[in-house]
Amino acid sequence: MINGFITFFGTNDLERTHDFYTEILGLKILKDQGVCKIYKIIDNGSIGFCEHIEPTIKEKSPIITFICSSVDEKYNALKDKEVAMEKLPKLNEKFNIYHFFIKDPNGYTLEFQKFLE
Repeated sequence: MINGFITFFGTNDLERTHDFYTEILGLKILKDQGVCKIYKIIDNGSIGFCEHIEPTIKEKSPIITFICSSVDEKYNALKDKEVAMEKLPKLNEKFNIYHFFIKDPNGYTLEFQKFLE
């Protein structure tokens, strides 16, 4: 039986990443392993960043997507925090979602979206 899920990403600056994910996004740290830090997103789902993993970043890959009940509220909360916003929230008819993108300190693309089904 699987009881949880953690996705790990590489970082060259663990402290800057930690500040972004705790101070800007408001995530709580689940575990500090020294060279890795893990943040709780939902009950059994987490995201981790490690110094010993090479960051892999292309134009929009990977995309770390956070599902939100209010995309506009999240956008408004982030726009005042000196975050690199790509565009205003918009409707994506192809996937039937409402979303926007930002970049984290590592260059990863973060998406905040709501399914419109």
